[in-house]
Amino acid sequence: MVEFGDVAIDVMLLDSADASRRLIGGYLGNLEPHPMLVQTIREYLGQSLSVQLTAERLMVHVNTIAYRLRRIRDLTGHDLRKPDDAVGFSLALRAKDLLAEPEVPATPQ
Repeated sequence: MVEFGDVAIDVMLLDSADASRRLIGGYLGNLEPHPMLVQTIREYLGQSLSVQLTAERLMVHVNTIAYRLRRIRDLTGHDLRKPDDAVGFSLALRAKDLLAEPEVPATPQ
């Protein structure tokens, strides 16, 4: 059993799939050709917005993370260092995960 508060955001994102897709497009759309930047966002958010911890987890130099954060800002118009934008990225990633189509295994021929 789960508390509604534990899944409220998921319910809202799934209930408003069109809005969730717009959120995904607005925050992540320009990053599709750059999966490494999406990985950096996930890790940066997961490490409580710590450049140092993100660099350690991704095994890169802190300057690399700083560069990637600037690149993300330039490509999306959203700055992960701003609280509202960090929340937007977090929600967009969660919506992307929730709305992802499950992979169908290939049928043997």
